[in-house]
Amino acid sequence: MGKYMEHPVSAPKEDQVIWENTCAYYCWSPLFCTQVTAGNGETLGTVEQEWSVLIPVFRVKDAHGKVVLRIKGPFLTCSCCGSDVEFKVLSPGEDEREVGVITKQWSGFLREGWSDSDNFGVSFPVDLDVRMKATLLGAVFLIDFMFFEKAGDQANDGVGMIS
Repeated sequence: MGKYMEHPVSAPKEDQVIWENTCAYYCWSPLFCTQVTAGNGETLGTVEQEWSVLIPVFRVKDAHGKVVLRIKGPFLTCSCCGSDVEFKVLSPGEDEREVGVITKQWSGFLREGWSDSDNFGVSFPVDLDVRMKATLLGAVFLIDFMFFEKAGDQANDGVGMIS
């Protein structure tokens, strides 16, 4: 895996955001995570995959390791016949209420079948800390990498965590 860097044109280094995908191995299964850092090296947050058999689940943590949000994906992570794929952004804790959504948007039969370009939408609370907003954008990169990128012209999307 590698680094993904996003920065506005002619932005100073401190305004740049870097997403780095890493993989941690627990028991026999690789669990993915992405760390989001500012251009000055400050960690903004991390997105960590939780162990789950049927649906994708992620923890969104701030720079201090506190779980700020959770993301739960659908059982089917493929765009079937014109449907969007939604990953719900939830508040942490037992009451888990939906506070946002990451959506892989359907792009049409031609684009979905013969290209590797995808469209995503992200919604989150307007008062969410800007560091967590950047971390949620890192979650989009991780979700795209895990479920929708094509390797050797083969799509990774499928059922739950079996991709």
